[in-house]
Amino acid sequence: MKVILIFIDWFTPGFKAGGPVSSNANMIAHLAGEFNFKVVTRNTDYTENIPYPELTPDNWCNQDGFEGFYISRPNLKFSTLKKLLKDTACDVVYINGIYSWYFSVLPLFLAKKTKKPVIVSARGMLSSHALGVKSFKKNLFIRMAKFMGLYKNVVFHATNEEEALAIRKLLGENTEIKVAPNLPKKMPSVLPQKQKQPGTLNLISITRISPEKNTLFSLQVLKELASKLPEDIQLTYDIYGPVYNGDYWAQCKEVIQSLPQNIRVNYQGSIAPHKLPAVISKAHFLFFPTRGENFGHTILESFQCGCPVIISDHTPWRNLEETGVGWDIPLNQPGRFVEVIEYCAAMGQEEYNDMSQRAFDYAKQVTGDPEVVEANRRLFEVPIAIGSRKS
Repeated sequence: MKVILIFIDWFTPGFKAGGPVSSNANMIAHLAGEFNFKVVTRNTDYTENIPYPELTPDNWCNQDGFEGFYISRPNLKFSTLKKLLKDTACDVVYINGIYSWYFSVLPLFLAKKTKKPVIVSARGMLSSHALGVKSFKKNLFIRMAKFMGLYKNVVFHATNEEEALAIRKLLGENTEIKVAPNLPKKMPSVLPQKQKQPGTLNLISITRISPEKNTLFSLQVLKELASKLPEDIQLTYDIYGPVYNGDYWAQCKEVIQSLPQNIRVNYQGSIAPHKLPAVISKAHFLFFPTRGENFGHTILESFQCGCPVIISDHTPWRNLEETGVGWDIPLNQPGRFVEVIEYCAAMGQEEYNDMSQRAFDYAKQVTGDPEVVEANRRLFEVPIAIGSRKS
């Protein structure tokens, strides 16, 4: 059985890092019977300093579908990674992300030294919207990486053709890329039922609080909506996720405090993945005007729970209004977000039930696609070692 050695900053039982954790966990769940996955990660969750109490750090331990090596803070260093790559027999090294020193850059450098085949999953970090945040540092890193040949003889994993195009635009037309969409969680068996009366609306957001996730924009939309929404209409917006940027969150709280009583915003903190279905099932719509998603796991999970979405057009989930499962709206049209939320607030039970059922059926169609599993299986067909390929 082929051994895949994965490097990722944060992994299960952690969950606060969001998409990359879900992407890798879902991939392992689908392919664990065909590949032997070994995961190297930190022994703390994203934004946390407390180690996982149930895990022994700095040793391989058996987890559900994989072996994990959870590195403690004192041992997070070059020598630890060098020894891991030297001592761990594997067929492919699978690196998540671009900029992490200990889980992207050093593993890539060391893997190339050992001539092991490497796949780099950019996780959307080379897209134009991602490069727009802290752009100077990121573009400087990319220029240095290209100058040093860091990505020479490396295979990139893109989750869609748009991401593949962005990678080639940045790193060159000859960059070797394999396209394999992210694998979803398995579908729930029953569509959750929820009440939807005209004049009430429960919105939800599940993402980290940061500029790229556009939390402030969503709140500004609600502020603009406040002047148009009748006082007898009750709107609730529950925000789940870790605060990534304290200053940014302070701006968000200022807007929250300015909202009228009939628009309530509740910050609920982080939430464990196994609790998500119950939380999403209580909401009418996911409200997520993100500045860009490589995949958007919470979007698909919302569909799986029969929860339509109000999102930006900066995700792979497009033409949603035509499909009848939500709206994907350009960010330069905040007024359109306001109109859609007004419409959803006035929606009654029968119309909502139809839309919820369509979202659920749409998720079943996406989740059950065997070609996506096959594309991920083919991702690890990398028989040629680094150094033996032509430049």
